[in-house]
Amino acid sequence: MRSVQDIWKNSLNGRLPFRLGILLITLSLLASACAAAPAELQETPGSQEAAATETPADTATPPSRELPTVKAPELVPIDPGELVAPVTGEAPAGLLEDIRADLAERSGAARDDMVVIRDQAVTWSDGSLGCPQPGVFYTQALVPGYWVVLQVGEVEYDYRASDRGYFVLCEGGGLPFSQPQDQ
Repeated sequence: MRSVQDIWKNSLNGRLPFRLGILLITLSLLASACAAAPAELQETPGSQEAAATETPADTATPPSRELPTVKAPELVPIDPGELVAPVTGEAPAGLLEDIRADLAERSGAARDDMVVIRDQAVTWSDGSLGCPQPGVFYTQALVPGYWVVLQVGEVEYDYRASDRGYFVLCEGGGLPFSQPQDQ
């Protein structure tokens, strides 16, 4: 049988058995947890008597706490006759000029015939800019950009752009598959 001095000597040389080390760590954690227990959880001389008089029904329900009341916001009815004008004037002028040049090349329309219907800063849900094409994989990250709609005569041209200047004509119906987030 080994003496306490031998165990102490071996532990100082790094030969302390692994299990003994784990046991010491566990005991120290338990001791610190007990010392840090709130005063209401520590035993007092009268707490054993009070615990003996409690019935299971008393301990089953926690004390009720009143929650603060929160008033719901008032709902404002929307008149469908009121149309909200689209946002314009948010895309950089250089990007808008590049889109106008692309539309002039595609349609042959003069720049004076182009009317800006929408020119809005948005955050697209992925790299498709709200206009995914079948069989194409896109970056799955939020993409800050712009939604630009130009009108020539009765035809609207829906352009989607990133804030880095990349843009695409969305020819799949004109509206995004999911409404972009306003910035």
